[in-house]
Amino acid sequence: MAKLPATLDISENLSVTPVKVPLFISNPLGFKAVYLLTNYDELARRILLAQHVGLVGRRDMEVWLDEGASVLRSLFGLAQSYQFTGATRDDFAANNARAEAARKMYEKFGEIPQDILEGTRRSNFAPPITRGRSDGDADDDADRVELED
Repeated sequence: MAKLPATLDISENLSVTPVKVPLFISNPLGFKAVYLLTNYDELARRILLAQHVGLVGRRDMEVWLDEGASVLRSLFGLAQSYQFTGATRDDFAANNARAEAARKMYEKFGEIPQDILEGTRRSNFAPPITRGRSDGDADDDADRVELED
């Protein structure tokens, strides 16, 4: 929009009737994915507006929108392919059947780095490490947010 003449004032491209979608998010990385999605939505609206006022061509607009959407689909597709294995660090240390099943399930990602198995390298958003937890103790409560389009 910086290419617009100073005498022109173009308003923001907004939906007259935004869609509201209930989301159930159970962890900080889920919220970060929603932030990424809303940022892409804002970028897409700006690209559409830039094409509408003649700042970019239709082909460029389509390429940019398709590339961004493809990255987001890949991200959410990867998250959907995750399956809980039930394996713990203790299982990997014992090299038991549960650890072996988890290794097999995720072998396409390669070996799990040792510092991850030891708990020395962790995400800033990872929950505290607990030992001796049963499978039924997982927290199933999720935060609810509404996303406006």
